[in-house]
Amino acid sequence: MAEAYPELAEIYLCGYGGTADEKRSFEMLRKGQEAGDALSAFRLGCMYSDGIGVERDEKEAVRMFRIAAYKGIPEAQFKMGVVAQENPSESDLPAQEWYRRAAEAGMPAAMVNLATMLYEGKGTGRDLEKAFSLYSEAAELGDGDAMFMAGRMMFEGIGTERNPGKGMELFVRAAAAGNRMAEEFVSEIRRRQNTQIIRIDGADYDIRKNA
Repeated sequence: MAEAYPELAEIYLCGYGGTADEKRSFEMLRKGQEAGDALSAFRLGCMYSDGIGVERDEKEAVRMFRIAAYKGIPEAQFKMGVVAQENPSESDLPAQEWYRRAAEAGMPAAMVNLATMLYEGKGTGRDLEKAFSLYSEAAELGDGDAMFMAGRMMFEGIGTERNPGKGMELFVRAAAAGNRMAEEFVSEIRRRQNTQIIRIDGADYDIRKNA
């Protein structure tokens, strides 16, 4: 069955039970893609993009990503979103449409990119409430960048009701998740107040509870 080719390709790529063979892995994915397997097409695109098992070929990578994207692979839809943003002529759909499809499939990175487009009004009308909703959804799925942006919007009251305490909670979570801007923001507040207790709008907030 065509669905078996990605598993065979991984065995050859990682060298399970023997020596790794990138070219053989590439051939397994090529056969899978020719047999109509969407995951094979996506991984084949990655190999073309990274030059693994084959000479690097960005045009062929995009062709494979497009095939996989139309067959419903969220990661491929995300890749096509990036392609559409960087080189619109190489995509027959706008970036926000690709990101929307991947976001609806539950991909946090696509939610963040679509939210950012809506926040900035790039390639689509500006919709701050929708942007906040997408950032919040991605934040709940553990995305640090989404936590920072949702926190910022709550902290400042952009696209949602202003709630500095909840915003600060998200900043702390984002910092713990490795978001550099959140780390710098929380560190600066700690430095200024010289305490783990932060006062926001007259209320004390213990950031240690969320660190």
